Amino acid sequence: MINEYSSAKGDLVIQVEDSPETVIMKWIGQSTEFQPSDFLSPIFEKHIHNNQKKVVIDLCRLEYFTSPSLAPIIKLLETANEGSRKARLIYNSDYDWQVKIFDAFNVFNKPDQVFVVGDNEGVVDLD
Repeated sequence: MINEYSSAKGDLVIQVEDSPETVIMKWIGQSTEFQPSDFLSPIFEKHIHNNQKKVVIDLCRLEYFTSPSLAPIIKLLETANEGSRKARLIYNSDYDWQVKIFDAFNVFNKPDQVFVVGDNEGVVDLD
């Protein structure tokens, strides 16, 4: 069974698909808040913390974000990357700015491929 949730603030919508094994968080629109953690942290807390589900962060429909939006994404990845949880960040390679920023996120990759960064051509499967 998949539970779907949606939260919005300003021009940003976070759609969450929460299944027994995986949480997919889709970022849609623009994250223009200067303190996005105020909006994002409760969502992350509800769906990511205190479970060992696989995590997919889908940024393919994220059109723009301010630099303060990086901190919550990094924090989310660090949380998802704890232990043996598998995580994947997917970005849109059609947006040059996403390629430049998220290619650098490969520093989170582990030798056992628990965390994977890929573009919208990549595969979401985490098995």
